[in-house]
Order: sequence, then C-alpha cells, then structure tokens
Amino acid sequence: MFKDKKRGVTPFEDIVKAGTPLCELGQYQALPIDYEHFSYIPLPLLPPSLVGDDIGARISTFAMTNIVPFEPAVATLWKRAIAKASTYLSTSCLSVSKAPEIYILSGTTVNDVKVNVIGNGVTVPDMIWMSACCIQSDTVSSFAIFVYNTYDQTPSLVTVSAMQELLKVEFSKGAQSVAPDFRLYPGEDDRCHQMASKVSFLI
Repeated sequence: MFKDKKRGVTPFEDIVKAGTPLCELGQYQALPIDYEHFSYIPLPLLPPSLVGDDIGARISTFAMTNIVPFEPAVATLWKRAIAKASTYLSTSCLSVSKAPEIYILSGTTVNDVKVNVIGNGVTVPDMIWMSACCIQSDTVSSFAIFVYNTYDQTPSLVTVSAMQELLKVEFSKGAQSVAPDFRLYPGEDDRCHQMASKVSFLI
C-alpha cells in the first residue's frame, strides 16, 4: 500500500510528512513509532516459531496487534525460553507419527489500578505468559511459561493448573478485585490440567 519504487516500503515518518491518508492507521493498533524514545522492546505475543507450517499464519503473527512491549532484560530471557519451548514441541510432539494436536495459548496481564502506557496508548503488561498442551492419542503433555515484565525477573516453567491459578490471582488485582472462574483448556476431559501431563525442560 505504501510503496516507494526506489526504496521499497515507505517509512512511516515519510507517510506522515507526505500527508497520505492513513485510514486511521495507528488509532486502534500499536505502530513502531509508539516505541520510539522508550526502552521497551516489541516482541510477538505468539512467536511465529510456534504457529506451524502455514505461511499465512506465520506472516500474520507479525501484525502489530500481536506485539507487546518487553523490558529489555526480560525480552532476552523470554526469547530463550520460547526457543526452548519450541524445540521441545518440535522434538517431543510434532515429530511423532500419531497426528498430534497442539493447543497454544498466550496473553498478558495488566494491573488496571496502575497502568504503564507508552506511545499512543500502548499498555505495558505486568506479566507475559504462554501455555501449550500436546495431545497424541492417549498421551498428553502440557506446560506453561510466565514472566513478570520487570528488570530482575526470569521466566518460570509451571504446570497448566498452576498457570491458571496464577492468572486468577493476577486478574483479581484489578479495580473489581474479583477472581474470574475459567479453565485454560476446558476440553479433552480436562487432561491438559492433570498432573500426569506435566513436562519439564530447562528454560
């Protein structure tokens, strides 16, 4: 849409200077310019390496709506943890011949009593998390990873059930102070939540 014949894609700053109609670009989603003059690093909430072989899905994960601001030190550790998770899933789940199914969830939490905002209304999350459940016929393996988005924090590997309870605690910190009742993986006869499905690997 914003092409320059000589330079390729036109930088966002040049689009603004040229007065090109932006169709409200940036009004409802984060843009690279929102991260200027801030130390936070934009990273995908759902990493492309965990999306699968569908090219369209991989490209779509780079949409700015899937990007969240990470504290720089946390970003380095989170990328390492996600790489370990991706390696585990590809070697212990996707490599088997039993037509495995992988269900991946990811998200953030924000304490709405004290919200940290950068750029044009981009909220900095308090915590980033992801979970995965691999189902191979009668075999189920699951895990979750989370990290608090501050300098001195490191990612932790926990069970899906522990992640669910932690999220309930985090959500209850809001203005309403009411813990929601939900299940991360309500299907498959609750097998993703059972202790027998937990796995462990170094992150």
